[in-house]
Amino acid sequence: MIIRKDYSRRIASDRDQMIEIKWTETIIQSSATAFAVSNYQKGHVYITLVDLKTRRQSRMKTFVLDNAPTKIYQIDDNNMLFGTEGGKIEHWIVSGNDPDKKAKKIYHAHPESDAGISAIIELKTHSGLLRGKTEGNFKLIATASEGAKEFRIWKLQNCELMPYLKIETTFTDGIKYLLETQETQLAAANEKTIKFYDFIDKDEKDAKEKLQKDKDETNKKMKEIWNSIDVKNAGKLNQFELRKYFDELAK
Repeated sequence: MIIRKDYSRRIASDRDQMIEIKWTETIIQSSATAFAVSNYQKGHVYITLVDLKTRRQSRMKTFVLDNAPTKIYQIDDNNMLFGTEGGKIEHWIVSGNDPDKKAKKIYHAHPESDAGISAIIELKTHSGLLRGKTEGNFKLIATASEGAKEFRIWKLQNCELMPYLKIETTFTDGIKYLLETQETQLAAANEKTIKFYDFIDKDEKDAKEKLQKDKDETNKKMKEIWNSIDVKNAGKLNQFELRKYFDELAK
């Protein structure tokens, strides 16, 4: 019988997260990769370097969060967002070695939720429908919480999150996953359900519907006038009947 034991003394959880990040604060070997790793039970996030060749690990930073971390997103080399329990997002500056360091800002991203942030994704869309007609120097970030039935879209500009859109859904047991599926479509899901949300230009939609309605009415009128003249159902009109047909259409 083989008994496996973990001597790392690390308190693991299925809520722990790990993402590869860009790291420029120190020079690292070409065989090394930087990761941000969260420890849900301790409420910490670590920046660690792993040398894939020597299998050595070096912990570079430790962030002590106000709430247990559930999601990690890197804004740039020096700024990170940590989604936490309570529907909050903590903004942390990477540089500096102050052991008493605190979050630069805490966003109550989903105030209606006591559960953790389940998704922080950057939208790649270039659609003017979502970004606006004037192109700006900002990113669009979508977030969700397992305790909320809506998801939100934020403008991320100069490392600041600004509320942009709130999308209500019919989920009753929270949203766990978000995925950008098309330029103007997002998918939201949990273990039981997946739903798709399309962003539609209402003016353009109304214009298309009016155009189709006008087309249908014109076709109906043309058919009624034709049938009123082609009383023998011959399927064709003579010269005199054609003149009458076009005169009726012009009225």
